[in-house]
Amino acid sequence: MTSPIILTLAQARDLQQQITAWPSSWHFLLAIERPEKPDAIGDPERMTAGLRMVQLSCSDDHIAEQLGWKIPSGPLKTIHRIIRKQLS
Repeated sequence: MTSPIILTLAQARDLQQQITAWPSSWHFLLAIERPEKPDAIGDPERMTAGLRMVQLSCSDDHIAEQLGWKIPSGPLKTIHRIIRKQLS
């Protein structure tokens, strides 16, 4: 069973206005199963999704809720480290 996609109100409104953006821009989240309890495991599938969510301007809280991570967690710190290295 797949988990639901959690969007902010602004993201949901954007999708409603741009039907062509749905589901392609968020489709990658449909195949990711969240753990029952939040964890801090940086498995490749969730790390890749987290990086993509940062590119879609998602907050850390949003990413953690969608991917089932604790806050603060190592995977989120790693994602921000990767983003900083890409920008420099």
